[in-house]
Amino acid sequence: MSNSNTHLDHVSEMLEKMDINHARETLETAEGDVPIIVAPFDVQGMTFDLIFFVDPEWIHIKCRVFTLTDEIKKNVEARLVLYNLCLTANFYLNKVTFSVDDNGHIHVGADMRHGIRQEDFEDELSSLIVGIDYFMQIMKRMLQ
Repeated sequence: MSNSNTHLDHVSEMLEKMDINHARETLETAEGDVPIIVAPFDVQGMTFDLIFFVDPEWIHIKCRVFTLTDEIKKNVEARLVLYNLCLTANFYLNKVTFSVDDNGHIHVGADMRHGIRQEDFEDELSSLIVGIDYFMQIMKRMLQ
């Protein structure tokens, strides 16, 4: 069994202890297939996919909270407002990290070392939920 699978087994065990439904999947990338765990999570009535993947030293969790629409891609000012709000949240919210992928989509994420203890894993995971909830509050304010 590869180290990736061993580390994902550990993630799966911790999710099971938290009674969080999840599934093993494979993500196709330009560099090849990447084994991942997907855990759908409901926040404020919406379902978000928490994506877990590993590298030799770290467990990574990413969750897309916003998909850029063509309208917003064209509206530089709106994107700057969104990105500024996310950077400000990174500054003020403990353990919450927003990021932007190559397509401009906004994610909330966390990184932790392999061998993390259950209580620390739960703490890291809760930071993602805080980040998702915070982002949804931002969007509600912007749409009012």
